[in-house]
Amino acid sequence: MIIFGDSVTAGIGENEAETWPSILEEATNLKVLDDSKMGATVGSELNDLIEKTLPPGLIIIELGGNDMLGTTTVDECIKYGKRTRIDSQ
Repeated sequence: MIIFGDSVTAGIGENEAETWPSILEEATNLKVLDDSKMGATVGSELNDLIEKTLPPGLIIIELGGNDMLGTTTVDECIKYGKRTRIDSQ
């Protein structure tokens, strides 16, 4: 399982803060890769995802807060939506 997110997922402050991905991993005994970043936006994560090869499995995406609070326009969000595609195998 891979999780992409912003500070809601990454946590704020201490590097060793307990985050919901770590709680999920402990509660389910699943391997959880937390690839969340403070300040992440839909655009920044999309650019990162395009360059990554993702293993098969569950992907959780938690993004949008920084887009709503920042300068991401509705047109940019629509553009990002058109650039995304989820393939299942």
